[in-house]
Amino acid sequence: DWCRVWWKYYGSGRRLAVLIYRVGDRLAGILPFGIDSVYAGVGCLNVAKLLNSEYTACVLFPAISGDHAHDFFDKALEILLDEEKCDLVSLGPVSDEFPFYEGVKRSARQRLGEESILREKSSPVYCLFRLPDSSEEYFASLKSKQRTNVRRRRKQIEERCGPLAVANLESWEEIRSEFPFFREMHDQYWLSRGQGGHFVDLVNGEDFSLDLIRTAAEDGRVCLQKMTAGGETVAYQFLFFFGTRVHWRLTARAIGEEWDKLGVGVLALLFLIENSIERGMKSIEAGPGIYEYKTQMGAEYLQMRSMLIGKPNSPGLQSKIKMLSWIYKSIDVVYYKIWYQRVVKVLGMNRGSIWQYYLRCRL
Repeated sequence: DWCRVWWKYYGSGRRLAVLIYRVGDRLAGILPFGIDSVYAGVGCLNVAKLLNSEYTACVLFPAISGDHAHDFFDKALEILLDEEKCDLVSLGPVSDEFPFYEGVKRSARQRLGEESILREKSSPVYCLFRLPDSSEEYFASLKSKQRTNVRRRRKQIEERCGPLAVANLESWEEIRSEFPFFREMHDQYWLSRGQGGHFVDLVNGEDFSLDLIRTAAEDGRVCLQKMTAGGETVAYQFLFFFGTRVHWRLTARAIGEEWDKLGVGVLALLFLIENSIERGMKSIEAGPGIYEYKTQMGAEYLQMRSMLIGKPNSPGLQSKIKMLSWIYKSIDVVYYKIWYQRVVKVLGMNRGSIWQYYLRCRL
């Protein structure tokens, strides 16, 4: 469902290639790719990228049966490079938990030669909480100082504002009604930090999110968690469920020095973890980046890895890759870091969405 909704909003200009591997009547793997023709200065590069690897920050974990992973990857490379005429296949960013990463490299080298891994890198880390069987067990796993801090913060906020409470909104009607308030708080939070936030930076960000929420709500796989203090909303968490894993996608919380001192983010995270344990979830994927308050609450950090695969002897391929890399680095400095992140803010201009070519030319 996520890939289908993603394609609806971000598939324009690409060709869809959903590779399905079956062993007899049994489904053994699915790899959804979007094939993009990206201008590289001296021509175009046809690049097959896993769906959802652009625009929306997600940790990818391709659905593949271990018994047939090698055969599937080998066939996938044949289809993408030979039949679909792709110059490059981009795999990533995939989770460090993905067990077949090294197998992909072996498949590529066996089919295309030792030099077929044209680029490999580790992306910034992502955050993961592994959940025990009970909230009591989780709380006991925290350091003594952190347990004391959590109790103190909860006592302070309830003394000043009133009792803390959490509501889990799970139906499409409930979430749609609450969404404008969530978005306003989300936007204000990131604006206070000099950023745009999800709905400003991402083209079609609100339409994509609402469509995804509506689709996930039909199967009971989404929740907008709302935390109040004395009846006043102070935090939101947007969660998606898949199997026994929670995917924590978006957050919002009240802004201001007083709220920061009271530790609203820590308390909202505590409720999120406790509720996830009650649901029988085993882990929470909490997105890219390192955050101190997540670390204090028991997070671990794993690498995201990616590789670029191609036929090493293809005429002009290396020069196109070098040119596209130079274009991306130049745009990253001049457009994103200087203009989008600094000049627009100084001039008080509307940031608008991030330039789509900038995202699409990143390898």
